[in-house]
Amino acid sequence: APGPDGRAARRAAAPAAARAPGDLDEVARAGSESGRTAAPRSLPTMRGARASDPPSAAGDDAALDDERRPLREVLPGYRLETRLGGGSRGGVAVYRATQRSLDRPVAIKVLLAKGEGDQRAVARFLREARAIARLPHPGIVTIHDVLRRGPLRAIVMELVGGGSLADRLEAGPLPADEALEIGLAVARALAHLHAHGVAHRAVTPGNVLHAPEVDAYKLTGFAFATAPGGERAGDTTVLEGPSEHLAFAPPELLADEGGGDARSDVYGLGATLWACLAGRAPFAGPTASHVAAAVLRDDPPPLVGVPPALRRVLGRCLAKAPGGRLPDGAALLHELAACRAALGEGGR
Repeated sequence: APGPDGRAARRAAAPAAARAPGDLDEVARAGSESGRTAAPRSLPTMRGARASDPPSAAGDDAALDDERRPLREVLPGYRLETRLGGGSRGGVAVYRATQRSLDRPVAIKVLLAKGEGDQRAVARFLREARAIARLPHPGIVTIHDVLRRGPLRAIVMELVGGGSLADRLEAGPLPADEALEIGLAVARALAHLHAHGVAHRAVTPGNVLHAPEVDAYKLTGFAFATAPGGERAGDTTVLEGPSEHLAFAPPELLADEGGGDARSDVYGLGATLWACLAGRAPFAGPTASHVAAAVLRDDPPPLVGVPPALRRVLGRCLAKAPGGRLPDGAALLHELAACRAALGEGGR
């Protein structure tokens, strides 16, 4: 199909291996040529890493130990314990570990750079580390270190043990007041980023993590963030990331690989809150190209049983054209706070 819809759909339909920076087994085994490819899922959801998750199934214990052995050799300051997540389409593996010097639990996100062809993946990986480290905030996952050992690149970060918002939504929709509290937490983090000229560009339920010890939600997943001042990250695109992002991606990121600003994050948080209230992604389809086409063409189905004030705010977030949305995280924070006050007065 001609036009932006067709271009976005064709890019989204490209095989995952052609767009992903690496393979999980190659990441974990530091160079093994044997790997496995995760099967794509039709309904976009994203499963987060949970510290409480058990290691791989009983039959996989030996394989997990094989994965950790080469990592132990190049990360001697850390005791690797459990693989929390990762996928072939993302080209990363995330491990729960303990930093020996401080006896501190951490998460280690590992990328294997396999050569010159993966310079884009390495650049994206380092962009994530720099974006997180540059702008510390209580609502953003803390980064502790960036490690480079031979072919491995690793980000050592705060361990957020409650899993992702996507995990939570697997049990169904959330009450409006709970969804609002999550939205306020993420909007505060976005307002902080936007005030410093940074756009996240990948706000999804999978990139919102729950810290149960303080009952807080934190934003992660900065691989597609722009540099301060709104510099267009033309060498990376959300379409190179997991296909689960597509249902939450603003139309301009599907039609223009280098685009996206604070209004794109407003859309992403709006789509995430829509999923909180509906218990599913705002757009779905049998293939990634169908999802991308729906994002570009359709409106999400109407929400039922949601306070009118919150529906109106989400409508402004999910406008197809960036100019029709709230301008940034600070404006969205203000509107969500007004919604919370309205709920306290009867929901009008």
